[in-house]
Amino acid sequence: TDAINGSQLYWFKKSLDEKIGELLPAIADEKGTTVEPKEDKVVIGGGVPEENNKPENFTTGNITTETEIGADGENTGKLNIKLAKNLKGLESAEFVDENGNGTVITKDGIKTVVKEKDSEGKDVIKEIAMGTSYVGDDGNKVDVPLNKTLNLKGGATDVSNEDNIGV
Repeated sequence: TDAINGSQLYWFKKSLDEKIGELLPAIADEKGTTVEPKEDKVVIGGGVPEENNKPENFTTGNITTETEIGADGENTGKLNIKLAKNLKGLESAEFVDENGNGTVITKDGIKTVVKEKDSEGKDVIKEIAMGTSYVGDDGNKVDVPLNKTLNLKGGATDVSNEDNIGV
């Protein structure tokens, strides 16, 4: 007879599954840790539960992915990963050129870092906070962040005031 034994079928299926598994792509993070496909797929996450992801285009947290579709309308097998247009949950962002000049954005505000030369030609790093600083007649410095209003009112009480206005 040509009957097939159940254990033979089991070992054949197991061997076939292993061979197919070897054909699936391996994805690794920047540390070299590989992610094995689960149910024949690898999901790229970033803050949204998997059940909310759409397979062709989805945004998860700060990552946007897009499946590339060929001219024939078929999936090309290429997944484009991009930084989302609207970033959320970040602690800071730094935009600095090769000379160290740039901008740092944190929850506390925006500051610009500029390298300058002092009178002796030595490099000096200067941080410029975003906003405006004023000094009134009393000599006290007042820092006003962006999007805040500074109300100036004349306060001269006599003509002997040094600058004719009291701030």
